[in-house]
Amino acid sequence: MDAPCYEVLEHTADLRMAFYGADMADLLVCAARGLFREILGRELPPATTEAVAVSMTMPEPDLLLRAWLGELLYLSETEQVLFTEWDVTVDESGSLRGGAAGVPLTALPAAPHLDVKAVTYHGLYVAEFAGGLRAEVIFDL
Repeated sequence: MDAPCYEVLEHTADLRMAFYGADMADLLVCAARGLFREILGRELPPATTEAVAVSMTMPEPDLLLRAWLGELLYLSETEQVLFTEWDVTVDESGSLRGGAAGVPLTALPAAPHLDVKAVTYHGLYVAEFAGGLRAEVIFDL
């Protein structure tokens, strides 16, 4: 996508974001890119780590999006990596196969801008929009 695939929306206390994609795989990559860009607070650097494999199956698109982002946050915390690159495929049954690579947190010149604690269910949705998909997610800070 040439234009940004995500936007930060107004919220009183947490981080609320909208994501856009041509299909589910595109939407998932956009959501990961947007989330980690907001966590870092600046443009994402190129990945220097090996990719970590991610696989899951969720039949509902909104639950797949939440599980994907939750898994990335968990892996980022446990592996001490800020993810910056993703490769994802999703089939019709909601089966996701992919990977994420990034930069060790110790290699960043400054601490991340945000500490995202969780992906909430509140306001979570994925819907068809302008020939593609649009999602909204609220993250607990």
